[in-house]
Amino acid sequence: MKWGGLRKGQYHLNDAVSSTRESNRLKSDVFGVQKSKTLKFSAAPFSFFSIEEARIHAHLCGDGSVWREYRKRSPADLASHKRRNPFREFWWLNYTNTRRKLRDEFEDDMIKAFKRKLWQHQTINLKAGSVKKILIRLKLLGKNSHNWFIPEEILFARKLVKSYWLQAFFDDEATVSIEKKSIRLKIVNHSGLLQIQTMLQDLGILSNITGPNIDNTWFLNIRHKEIFKFKRIIGFTHPKQKRKLSILANLLTKSE
Repeated sequence: MKWGGLRKGQYHLNDAVSSTRESNRLKSDVFGVQKSKTLKFSAAPFSFFSIEEARIHAHLCGDGSVWREYRKRSPADLASHKRRNPFREFWWLNYTNTRRKLRDEFEDDMIKAFKRKLWQHQTINLKAGSVKKILIRLKLLGKNSHNWFIPEEILFARKLVKSYWLQAFFDDEATVSIEKKSIRLKIVNHSGLLQIQTMLQDLGILSNITGPNIDNTWFLNIRHKEIFKFKRIIGFTHPKQKRKLSILANLLTKSE
């Protein structure tokens, strides 16, 4: 998840007290079952993510960003509702990618999952405002590139949902190296990378993590026969990476 400079009236997410409280509340949500006085168990208190929600979450962790700003309320608004706070909290999300195919996918998923249309900001940016409820649902309120996490609604979802999350994230962040015969992620969020490694393992794909690097990033590497598994189970939507993966798989097949 990338960050730009802060504009006038805009606050960094990690500096916001209310955002921190909201984030802590979300993290304290209990997954699984809750024991009653009669020792009976209730169902999980959340619904699993759909494929569209999982892809949106992955894209916002990859080439997306979220932020909030405070807008001053009008005198009429303050008078009519007797509000004490003269400012109104307003949340935004943004997805930036040079590939039209991925931007179209993100737009379609937002419409299907949340009935929200995005507007194009410049050439490669998709933007939406007033999205606090969406970010709460996605567990992305107050998140940035260092501290995003994959929620239990995805980690414990069916394998198809996991594979689509991984495909979307790898579309944004992965590099396919024909020379090094590997698929690689390079990100700053080590705990997030560990979650990705676990999800890959759940799908039968092994990987290794190296680092930290000199720029405080970490590598996740997929090599050898695991590349064939990745191609079959996850693959790419990104046209360039999809083409390079096919070339790499062919080379590995010939070398066997």
